[in-house]
Amino acid sequence: MIPSALRQEIESLRNQGKPDGQIKLELIKAGWPKITVDNAFLLPPQVNSITPQPTNIQTPIEPILATPTEEITDSHQIVNTVNTAGNNYNFFQKILSGEKKFRVFLVGLLIGVITSVYPSYMAISYALPFVNTLEEKVRDVIDDVFPDELEIIIENGRARTNVTEPYHLTISQSTLENFINEEHSQDQPISRVRILTLNTSGKIEDYEQHQSLAMLTAQNLVYYNDEGIQVNSLSSVPNMEIDKQFLYEKISEYNRDQKFVNFFRVIIYLTPVFIIFGVALLFVAEVLFGAFLIWIINKIMKAELKFSNIYGLMGSLAFIPYLLLMNIRLVPFLQAYYLWLNTFFDVVILSVGYVLIKSIKKT
Repeated sequence: MIPSALRQEIESLRNQGKPDGQIKLELIKAGWPKITVDNAFLLPPQVNSITPQPTNIQTPIEPILATPTEEITDSHQIVNTVNTAGNNYNFFQKILSGEKKFRVFLVGLLIGVITSVYPSYMAISYALPFVNTLEEKVRDVIDDVFPDELEIIIENGRARTNVTEPYHLTISQSTLENFINEEHSQDQPISRVRILTLNTSGKIEDYEQHQSLAMLTAQNLVYYNDEGIQVNSLSSVPNMEIDKQFLYEKISEYNRDQKFVNFFRVIIYLTPVFIIFGVALLFVAEVLFGAFLIWIINKIMKAELKFSNIYGLMGSLAFIPYLLLMNIRLVPFLQAYYLWLNTFFDVVILSVGYVLIKSIKKT
């Protein structure tokens, strides 16, 4: 609705003989919003009074009515529609002009809260049970890999064993699967994977022929990683006798009073916090980069807008697209479209920013 005070002021200025163009400029300088002033001029002139007539002449009432009731109602509906569309557009204009503030970091936290729901659920539902039974799972691996009779003795930087070599320490595929999964597989495969080959009489060159993840020679531990074959000398390893009981004691030592398990429990429970603040900081960084590009456009167009206002505008424009992109990452079949959608949204946001700067400069 158009304020009655605005309509009265327009009629007053018209009565002074001023043209509509001059009246609009004076009203905008006086603080009235431009779109409200424009909409006010769409309405028919307001009838403020009735010209007095002589008492002995009866004047018909009908000619005094300015517009039929139905036409006035339709005019008001048109103005309301124009106001609604204008307010949606004006929201971004007011942010750009500094009339409204947009809290980018708080909105980033909101995006983080929404984004953290699914990963947090997965962490608590699957990772937490795994951590709670971690020590038992490690003991199961030791039972499967390390025979009761095996002893590995390291003394003065040299290794020896009590078994016929080469001797292969292997793990079954089912043990690996059960280490990761909470439920044990019913159809356990019989295939086994070589983890360590004991060959204290062998050489480093013999590593590949055993097709094992690692090989222990008399003086070195040989293994393979992304950088190629690595060789670690045993010269700095303290003297020890490694058997199954030794491994059990080490597991109990590392996890005394559940300190190892409790550490991972804390990490899992803090997962939502890490995600929320991580997403918020990423959102702020994305908005800053976009605001810098829009600020350059602002300088080229000589619009003289504040960077803080441009920063708020970019945050308001990027809110919905960034929320969609963060959750698209969680959907496997949509991940292939992530980069394409990210580029598309960047182009749209920058284009809208350019149009808004242009309209603000004209105003």
